[in-house]
Amino acid sequence: MLFVALGTGLMFAKASRPQSAVMFSEKVVVGEFHGKHTLFMRMANARGNEVVEARVNVNALTSEVSPEGKHMRRTRTLKLVRDSTPMFVLSFVVMHVIDEESPLWGIDLTSEEDGLLSLIVTLVGHDATYGTQTHARALYRPAQIREGEHFVDVISQLDDGRMMIDLTKFHDTEKS
Repeated sequence: MLFVALGTGLMFAKASRPQSAVMFSEKVVVGEFHGKHTLFMRMANARGNEVVEARVNVNALTSEVSPEGKHMRRTRTLKLVRDSTPMFVLSFVVMHVIDEESPLWGIDLTSEEDGLLSLIVTLVGHDATYGTQTHARALYRPAQIREGEHFVDVISQLDDGRMMIDLTKFHDTEKS
């Protein structure tokens, strides 16, 4: 009976571990924002609980050739307009301005031939419901980047003043 109780306890502990429920948009869009060429990624908290002090990091994995002719892959951190949110409850749009200081400046984002291999997005925050740290990540290939589009609005206000997110349109984009 002791072995059955121990086995049941171990299985329950393993199976009942909280998992991150962060949704990342299927696409990345590039368009104008405040007159600047900007890259946008959208994420949502699909569980609906509070993730406190969520921090986002975006890196571009590029293929480069050194002056000596050696091929190498390089990870470069993208500077974000805002890399954190005090309460990640509904959605969070991450933005990176593509200017002369950006590692993405002057390359075709929709083609692996021009050097961009992928965008790596990570999110870390404190799950207030379970009292644990939560982690999530997404990987975007150049084929998932859409130039000249923007995300469809998914946030609306209910009659009682609360905000609601419509996850059925979460991945939708439209031409700018």
